[in-house]
Amino acid sequence: MKIDVYGSRYTLINLIKLSSKFDLEISNAYTGTTIESQLKKEVPINEEKLKEIISKHEILEIKTDFNKRLRKFHKFTNSKVIVIDFMIEGSQTIQFNNKFVTKRPVLLRYGYNTLKGKEVNYSEKINNSERYIETLLEYLSDYDLVILNKVRQAKLIKNANDELTLRKNILDINFQNFYAELMEDLLLQKREDICIIPEFSDKSLLIHNYMSNKNYIDFFSKNIKEILDKEMY
Repeated sequence: MKIDVYGSRYTLINLIKLSSKFDLEISNAYTGTTIESQLKKEVPINEEKLKEIISKHEILEIKTDFNKRLRKFHKFTNSKVIVIDFMIEGSQTIQFNNKFVTKRPVLLRYGYNTLKGKEVNYSEKINNSERYIETLLEYLSDYDLVILNKVRQAKLIKNANDELTLRKNILDINFQNFYAELMEDLLLQKREDICIIPEFSDKSLLIHNYMSNKNYIDFFSKNIKEILDKEMY
């Protein structure tokens, strides 16, 4: 079964891990971007700088965000199923002259000095959230099955002494989690046939990179299987 992905790399990675088990083929993956960024003009990519980045996921993030791939290619998908999440939808858009891109760590490795960019503030994202959902619904209109993964950023991280502590960018994380819930609520109000993978309920495991933990992968796998078995077979 061909399947598309929009949202965080964690949803993509876990779907790749399950692909052989569930006979899935990732047809298109759109990660490292936001709808806010997708609405902006395409940004040229410096291929020489891109060669210096060794992470395939970061290369995908740059290409998706700079080329506005979701906006350009959603109509040409061969998939009828898409899994989405809003985990990084609350990331800020940053402006460099007339170029708008999603603020992500990979920008530094690509050569952008984020201190020289102008950040689009959070209030603008909130004020435009309904417009962004209307745009996303247009992008999703060609899919028969939309699966919403209600995944959240973890607030805790283990320090060098193996103790749990708040992550340094906790204010950004709090906004991203708030904004993810806002976008989910708006989406579900406007399209009723969306299937949901609920939030991971084991709070003791909600630490940085918990999506790579076996407990979460098992939880994710169980929910994906139940949805596909019910909706596609």
